[in-house]
Amino acid sequence: MSSQYGIETDEITLQRYVLSDQKKHPTASGDLTNLLTSLLTAVKAISSAVRKAGLAHIQGIAGRQNVQGEEVKKLDSIGEFILTHPQMKIPKKGSVYSVNEAYASTWSKGMSEYIRTRKFPEEGHSKMSLRYVGSMVADLRMLYESLPMAFLTEQVGGIATTGKGAVLDLVPEKIHSRCPIILGSPDDVNEFLEFLKKYDE
Repeated sequence: MSSQYGIETDEITLQRYVLSDQKKHPTASGDLTNLLTSLLTAVKAISSAVRKAGLAHIQGIAGRQNVQGEEVKKLDSIGEFILTHPQMKIPKKGSVYSVNEAYASTWSKGMSEYIRTRKFPEEGHSKMSLRYVGSMVADLRMLYESLPMAFLTEQVGGIATTGKGAVLDLVPEKIHSRCPIILGSPDDVNEFLEFLKKYDE
């Protein structure tokens, strides 16, 4: 393992992973790499503000030691993100949902019924926990919010939809184009779509 000045140089960082993966696709334009690099910069800035909070498993041990025998942290001393779960997958079904209920009066019948059955499940079904902190704005800007989140969700086996079709099939008409987004575990999103089909079509 290479190191210089006590800093690991063989760790698979997000930046290194993205650049390496791009080489596997000869026709890649580099646009996605540039977008992910920009997102990485933004995430690092946010991370520096919340580092002490220990949110979302950002802190902790990556399971390796550096050349000095020290445990490598998930967010190391130079603020770089290390790939600790290369085959990460989203569960088929989740136990938590997030939604902005301030807009409940504008929801369709299908949306309302789906949320009602999360709170008050029928016999034999598990109740889901509501977490406001995980919710996103109802209408996200497509280019730099919905599409990146949809891409990441689908890469780990989840589904991202507008309720009418896949988010990744959308083409923004302008830089601030918006779209609705529902994303998460495949069983949950498919069940949501069944509610829309039953009540709204």
